[in-house]
Amino acid sequence: MVKKGYEVRMEVIPHCDFCLEPAEYDARMNRQQNWKWAWLCQRHFDMHTDGKLGLGKGQRLIPEGTEREPDNESEVPM
Repeated sequence: MVKKGYEVRMEVIPHCDFCLEPAEYDARMNRQQNWKWAWLCQRHFDMHTDGKLGLGKGQRLIPEGTEREPDNESEVPM
């Protein structure tokens, strides 16, 4: 089960603020970026954040109408 605040469903996924790839995260960047928030693809999320999600850190963007992949076997429907 994904913890509340770690994911957000969106009808329209924006582009990464650093490139033209679809953003996968809305996240707070690291100290070198003055803690600003940005839409980030996976590459720029890895490059500009501490990699953590949650309240005050960031959320993974899920396109509306898509199913999320289970994080582990306990989430797979029987």
